[in-house]
Amino acid sequence: MLTLAFDVYGTLFNVNSMQVLLEKFSPGSGKIATQLWREKQIEYTRLLVMRQQKGDYQSFWDVTIAALDFTSNSLGLGLTTLQKRELMASYEHLDLFSEVEDVLMNLRGMGIQLVILSNGNYKMLSRLLLNARLNRMFDEVFSAESVSSFKIDPAVYGLIKKNLNVEKKDVILVSSNCWDIIGGGWYGFRTFWVNRNNDVFDELRYLPDFTGNDLNDLLAQIKIKYG
Repeated sequence: MLTLAFDVYGTLFNVNSMQVLLEKFSPGSGKIATQLWREKQIEYTRLLVMRQQKGDYQSFWDVTIAALDFTSNSLGLGLTTLQKRELMASYEHLDLFSEVEDVLMNLRGMGIQLVILSNGNYKMLSRLLLNARLNRMFDEVFSAESVSSFKIDPAVYGLIKKNLNVEKKDVILVSSNCWDIIGGGWYGFRTFWVNRNNDVFDELRYLPDFTGNDLNDLLAQIKIKYG
């Protein structure tokens, strides 16, 4: 059975929607603060993949707080404890990209198995999906938390094969993050890169199997190949 494994942050939900609140708290710094927060969040997960091997797991929620603290200190934003709490609470109400719901409904109508594969811990994911009314759209939700690690640890990608009766070749990883696409591709999945910003793909002798500007392009290519 064809299985589409969706990343969450940046793929289904717009992490840059945090910019509005950051701009409110620190006028003139919203954009750069949003970018740095996200960059540090990802950087910390990569570093912690090595640390997790020593049994010192930190959840994605904790990593996101640490990245926010660094951002505030680095840029001199002076965010208060209450402001940080509000920003973290908003992480459970990120903006859903406009095409996502319709595309997912169409894919479900085609009988395709849809799953989540995310760095987010289960509590973060369940609240985010519930608030966006996507909680019943997916057959399974897989979190890196269950293996106390993060992407691009092969153990995270292995959650799908371990828990579902599917072969690697029957899984398409859908992500907007180059590093995630590369990690999933190296693991053995086929990949669809959601290139929303017309970025250049990383130069690591790997290219995604499919590329599109948003999930509408994913749906179109799935219909051509499997419809």
